[in-house]
Amino acid sequence: MDLLRGFKGLLGFHTILPVGMDQDLEEVARYGWLLPILGFLLALLAGVFGEIISRLLPGGVAAALALFALLYLSGFHDLDGLLDFGDALMYRGSAERRREIMHDVNTGVGGFSLGFFVLLITYLGLADSYALLPALLAAEASAKYAILPMAYTGKASHEGMGSAYIKALGGRKGALLLGTVLYLAAVAIAAPGKVALLFLATLATSLATTRLATNTVGGVSGDVFGAVNEVARMVAVLVLLI
Repeated sequence: MDLLRGFKGLLGFHTILPVGMDQDLEEVARYGWLLPILGFLLALLAGVFGEIISRLLPGGVAAALALFALLYLSGFHDLDGLLDFGDALMYRGSAERRREIMHDVNTGVGGFSLGFFVLLITYLGLADSYALLPALLAAEASAKYAILPMAYTGKASHEGMGSAYIKALGGRKGALLLGTVLYLAAVAIAAPGKVALLFLATLATSLATTRLATNTVGGVSGDVFGAVNEVARMVAVLVLLI
């Protein structure tokens, strides 16, 4: 029951699905090792929708609508984090000032440009993929898994969503191992020939983004978790094209 309650909390926090969320964020974060399964299920919903659309409209349109559905199911929270992080990266100054920029409700050219190209490349990769549904399943499982190594190795830049995940998962080898096993199983189902390559690419993306965030904004925050989610999805889509 605790496991189901924990997964329900992840659904309530990371998606717009009307399941409710009766736990605090730190309690939800303790079940973060289930995130690859959450990504797999969200991609399943969006991918089935895309496959249905592909029977009626060209494949490129189906890929665009499936990607939109995936972003919509997440409430665009991760995309918002990417835009905020992009704005912070464009500023040349202190980490404190960069964090203030991330909290600004307005989106600047840095955020817009980063978001535009990440989404564009992701869309083009999905449109050219061998099959839309498996590509989405592998890519979104990768996107959600990228959060785990970041939470395990990163330090929080300030109190908030990022610090809750780091407090709950930071240094917890068991949680990271469980999440890794679930991720590898999900990828083995969706893209059995690319398991090792996807794992290495996703891990590298997570660790590199963690280092970038530490050097620029002083650590990991909710926005940085959102950013790595979007970037890792893009990287995974590209890996699937190799």
